[in-house]
Amino acid sequence: MGNSRSRSWPGLAIAAFAVTCTLCLPASADKVLIYQTKNSDLQNGDTAGAEAELVFKALNHDVTLITGFTPTFPADLTPYDTVWIIQLPAYTSEMQNALIPYVNAGGGVYLTGERSCCEPLNSSVQNVLANLLRPPVPTVGATLIEGGDLFTPGGTDPFSITSKPNVLTEWKTKAAGLLSKNVNPDRVVFQNSAGKIGAAAYPPEDLQHGSGCVYVAMDLTFWQPEVAPEQDLTKYVANIQGFLKTCGDTDGDGLSDVAEKGYGTDPKDPDTDNDGLCDGYGAVTGVCVSGEHPLDDVDGDGLIAPLDTDDDDDGIPTAFEVKAEALAPNVDGDLSPAWNDKDSDNDNFYDDVEGTGDYDQDGIPAIVDKDDFPKACSEDIDCGSAKSGVVCDLDVGGYCKPGCRGANGNGCPDGETCSSKDASIGSCGGGADAGPDGGGSGGTSAGGTSAGGTSAGGTGPDGGGSGGASAGGTSAADGGAGKGDTSGDSSSCGCRSVGENADARWLAALAVLGGFFALRRRGAKSPS
Repeated sequence: MGNSRSRSWPGLAIAAFAVTCTLCLPASADKVLIYQTKNSDLQNGDTAGAEAELVFKALNHDVTLITGFTPTFPADLTPYDTVWIIQLPAYTSEMQNALIPYVNAGGGVYLTGERSCCEPLNSSVQNVLANLLRPPVPTVGATLIEGGDLFTPGGTDPFSITSKPNVLTEWKTKAAGLLSKNVNPDRVVFQNSAGKIGAAAYPPEDLQHGSGCVYVAMDLTFWQPEVAPEQDLTKYVANIQGFLKTCGDTDGDGLSDVAEKGYGTDPKDPDTDNDGLCDGYGAVTGVCVSGEHPLDDVDGDGLIAPLDTDDDDDGIPTAFEVKAEALAPNVDGDLSPAWNDKDSDNDNFYDDVEGTGDYDQDGIPAIVDKDDFPKACSEDIDCGSAKSGVVCDLDVGGYCKPGCRGANGNGCPDGETCSSKDASIGSCGGGADAGPDGGGSGGTSAGGTSAGGTSAGGTGPDGGGSGGASAGGTSAADGGAGKGDTSGDSSSCGCRSVGENADARWLAALAVLGGFFALRRRGAKSPS
């Protein structure tokens, strides 16, 4: 709506809604922010925020209403479960700068667009969406065609917005605007009789790098009770709030349950492949950090990232690389995490060469340690004793790596078994827990899984190996080979475990890693 509209309103007083809905009361109160910048609208549009507040309070939600001609938009939206922007003036840069990271971090936002009277508003909503969504990004307004006064449910209703907890058969508006282009049918919530779209919903999988969700409604006037006195807005709000509060994502991993069923991931398990990365760009404390999405196939192997235990196909399990990255975040400064980087520390030794060893025994895996290099070798004896759990891998140029052979080479420490039965490189397993990470390629453990063999509890980031490692690694001299330097103690390659405090150190580092990549996502784009 806007000042240019010519309307005749009945002389009705603004009053609280009589709540007749018995199916819309939430199980618990949500913290909701309603924000409206007033603009002296001649058709009572300035009352919309207050009317919305009445509806939310009737649903027993904890509501904060910020309204006025020059209100201050909160820079920090984290105290709120959802944010509803209900206004005609364009969103300020301060609003956009707060909304975008809030949605990326998992928040649910309701955005109001309008008809051609309010193109500055529509342009600002468009900018928010362009900074949040993967293509196609819907076109907000930008048309002289009006949506009219009546919309009905459209599309397939994948998120049950028009069916749960209440069945919504129509949405009555007044000279509404339209989302004029680029709306996928399964994102349509309400459309008019001509099939033009008045409201749409975007789940977390639609975001470029985020885990929240967005609902866009192209009308402000419907909040005014005189527009359609018979319309029970508590039902309408209850359904939309239900979507925005959860984003249709049961396990909080950044993918809606609908998407997970389509991709083959588990909607009740935030980390389906147990690699330490949530299935989407969500983060679940103590379970997984943000870092992959089904549409991100970094290694081009055709296997979606949430089901790929080696996302960059470098021979190092993603589970190991996630924990290595947590111990030494962004060590090469390229903002590409270890699980998407074949040379994670940019030291000219590819990760498959460095393996999962910690050759200088400083507690930091070589793949994220610029000053830690594997030792050059020509045969297993150059890397350690027959029971060292360290072998010479000629396939990567001749470097010592944690591993074992079933025959004709170094085997495992006492009490462990090599997964290889011949001269090929395998993994040692069956020993005690040696650290926080989850073993090398070829072993399964607390941190993740990969092909072949099992290690009991896994080895630490510096004790595992490409192809697995012994429990606790192998004690050895510190002198591995550096760039162009093949010198060093020939007795071993220095692959030791992190030690008893590894789990605590890893968990603390994981929290830092989650924060680091959240900041990275937030800083990736800013509204113009």
